[in-house]
Amino acid sequence: MTLLQALLIALFGYLSSNYSPWCFGQLGGWYTMGRPLVSGLIIGVILGDVRTGILMGAAVQTLYIGLVTPGLSMPADLNFAAYMGIPLAMVAGASTEYALSLSVPLSFLGVSLVYVVASVNVYWVRKQEQWIEQGKIKKRPMPRYMRRYPSLRLVLYRFFWLVISVRTSLSPWFRRSRPGWAIRL
Repeated sequence: MTLLQALLIALFGYLSSNYSPWCFGQLGGWYTMGRPLVSGLIIGVILGDVRTGILMGAAVQTLYIGLVTPGLSMPADLNFAAYMGIPLAMVAGASTEYALSLSVPLSFLGVSLVYVVASVNVYWVRKQEQWIEQGKIKKRPMPRYMRRYPSLRLVLYRFFWLVISVRTSLSPWFRRSRPGWAIRL
């Protein structure tokens, strides 16, 4: 994966996050580009393998097909599952099962980060109230894109080698542990 590919995937990951004001807000972002099937297409175009991107996106989509995220209640973070799990599995040359196994913990990581950001934002709200009282309203909290974009870019560009090495080391074990019909698929 090149730096440009990692930057593009991270940019689309940001644009399709629940907190991005771009792409018609949640309608074009979270509920369209943020879905694994559509993000698999986008990632496939960026990485040059549209077929694999769509197949992995469809597999990940089956896990989260009925996901509804009202308010801040997020049982899973599709954005992290799709925009991290799919490209990491594609770069590793892995199967759709591997993309699924990456997407679940990455989704949990995304949910955890959402709640960490929400908790940290409580501090900034109080600080902003103090600045208003003191007349220092010129200071602004961190922009929204700074919360999500760097984490996507860092994981995609810096840690894809880790996924490749884990896949390579576990590959013989997977072949031995799967039933015969699964190997033929």
